[in-house]
Amino acid sequence: KLLIVSTAAGSGHTRAAEALALWAPHVFKKNTVSVQHIEFTDYISRPTRALFFSAHEKLIYKIPEFWRFMYDATNRVEVSDLIMRTAQLFQTIDARRYTKAIARIAPDYILNTHFLPPLAITSESAFQKSIRAGVVVTDYTPHEFWMCGTHNDYFVPTARIAKALSDRGVP
Repeated sequence: KLLIVSTAAGSGHTRAAEALALWAPHVFKKNTVSVQHIEFTDYISRPTRALFFSAHEKLIYKIPEFWRFMYDATNRVEVSDLIMRTAQLFQTIDARRYTKAIARIAPDYILNTHFLPPLAITSESAFQKSIRAGVVVTDYTPHEFWMCGTHNDYFVPTARIAKALSDRGVP
């Protein structure tokens, strides 16, 4: 069972997940893989959704210069670690519906198109040990946030992004 998890932060992450869900049955024998696509933000509370996603979209569209400043300022290990630990705390508290959905679906592999969903299960050691997970880097450059979480595999669209991840120590 392949579970594809998208996050409604812009449209690219969701579109990538939809394309992967259509692609997977053609790559694997149709009877050997079942594919399910879920939207991470459907499993978190409105306040968390507003904090992480509505604010994100408002910044990108209304104040792109500030978004660029924040992107650059957080693209350092020490800063991204602090922000991701804070995000992980919110998600650990708020993502119980998400972890229950994963348990109910019981996937063999989780493929994420955003860096936040894996953080919701980072503290769930049973998930970490029993389910492999990968992330599809859907951005044009790999932000430090993509290196956080519990990814076993990284899927990238270009050799340049693969090299950038490799330069940051991602195997």
